[in-house]
Amino acid sequence: MSVKIIIPAASLTAVFFIIKNSGGVIPEKAAKLLYIVEVLALILCISAAVSENTPVKYAARPEVDEDEKDETYLVSDGKQKEKIKIKITEKKLTKKQAEKLFKEAEAEIEKTLKGDNKSLSEVKTDLDVRKSYCNGLVISHISFGDGDYIGDNGEILTEKSISDPVIIECAAELSAGDHRSYLSFPIRLLPPETDSREGFKRAVETEANQADKKGKEKLSLPSKLNGRNLRWYQKSDNRGITLSLLGIAAAIGIIAGKKAEEKKREDARKKDMERDYTDIISSLSLYISSGITVKNAFERISETYIKEKKGKARERPGYELIVRAVNEIDSGAGEREALRKLGTESKDRHFKKLVMMIISDMDRGTGTLSEKLLNERKEIYESERNGIRARGEKLSTELLAPMICLLMVILVVLIYPALSGVTSNMQ
Repeated sequence: MSVKIIIPAASLTAVFFIIKNSGGVIPEKAAKLLYIVEVLALILCISAAVSENTPVKYAARPEVDEDEKDETYLVSDGKQKEKIKIKITEKKLTKKQAEKLFKEAEAEIEKTLKGDNKSLSEVKTDLDVRKSYCNGLVISHISFGDGDYIGDNGEILTEKSISDPVIIECAAELSAGDHRSYLSFPIRLLPPETDSREGFKRAVETEANQADKKGKEKLSLPSKLNGRNLRWYQKSDNRGITLSLLGIAAAIGIIAGKKAEEKKREDARKKDMERDYTDIISSLSLYISSGITVKNAFERISETYIKEKKGKARERPGYELIVRAVNEIDSGAGEREALRKLGTESKDRHFKKLVMMIISDMDRGTGTLSEKLLNERKEIYESERNGIRARGEKLSTELLAPMICLLMVILVVLIYPALSGVTSNMQ
């Protein structure tokens, strides 16, 4: 068995055992995608092994409109086998094919060259000159007489003014592969009509060019055109408008940036509050279950945080609320009032829930606060576990995109050349 088949087969087996023994670390979708990639690799290797052991007599040439290609073959004389790289040029056009293309190109030139004009016998605006026709199979070079009236790009020149129609000989050289064809036809250029926008522009530009040729120290702009007075104005720029719009855009950007920054700070504070709440519930549950009162538990939590803060630890918003509540109680405020204020200022549903649990236990005197805190702690841990699992699933789903891109690259880079090789062998 060929090494080219053994390696992908072993790779497929290895991937199977890795996924099976991964303990669910690799998501099901990712596992399926990996299996597809490995199976495709195995199929490609089998196809390559078959191709290398199947003699071929012909190599398919690229089509006329395609580039030449390089192909690598294994050549054997019975004693030795060597890798040979050869260059294969595109197909050559026959004389009949070229003549057919030239006829199609001539028809296309006749149809498109006039541009926005009614016909080539009534040319008033620029012509539509193209470098190629028949989807690029026919290359063209078109010229217009001596180039005094119409440029090679089909633009009507304004250096010379005309009052009567001018006949211009148009010559086109067409080439398709090694074949050439020539054709010529007349074009009738009409004087510009000043009633139309293009005609007025062309006539004014012609008059201005004629005035420029006089070579005086100052260019005297034409004041009349066909008996009508012309008034010239200095064209201004739009820098003021641009600057004012940039100012508006900058103001909007500053506001949007500030709001985005505030939202970012608020999201960070919310996450900090959630983390602090988890720690506070754990500490509070431990203290209450040990028989310590809520007030003393808050005081101990506050003291521990203040010591950590003096050690240059960063400020934590949840603990700051506890410190503030303890200070208010020490200043003479009622315990219930301080707790209610803590819940209001926190703007966090978790702390509000904690305050409600403590005040409810104080009012009823059931002594079940320790059990409630323990249940709350379990719920928090369960919620965190679910959140981590959800983020992991989301991450695994996001990783599918690059894996799919990898699969597409494999399809393009490997399968297409393999299929092309099979096609060429069949031919």
